Amino acid sequence: MAYLDGNPTFVEKLKDQSAIDTAFVREMIGQYHTLVTVDEARQAIRSSVPSDPYEWVTGSAAKSAIKEKADHNYLSGANQQLLDRIDDMQPQQAKDYLKRLVQDKLDVGVQMMDSEGML
Repeated sequence: MAYLDGNPTFVEKLKDQSAIDTAFVREMIGQYHTLVTVDEARQAIRSSVPSDPYEWVTGSAAKSAIKEKADHNYLSGANQQLLDRIDDMQPQQAKDYLKRLVQDKLDVGVQMMDSEGML
């Protein structure tokens, strides 16, 4: 108790909304941070996950709700920016990028193999 009475620095962070949001992005939103805002993520979780916020980190339902929101945002127009960027790429740059995707991403390789009749 003496430690907590000394007002350790982490106690102040518990009151700092910016620090809370930063931790939420890092721990919950993760790779989808460019597609989903903190408020959108919280709303997606609250509307589809019937658990207490303290259980969000331990279960997979909260992260699934965030992924669904990211997918929705992506398919609702966020992907257009990438499509425009691809249109602006030089052919060799696009080809090199596609090769890296096929080399590094199983799902991309499998989809391409399937569409090319290689499976």
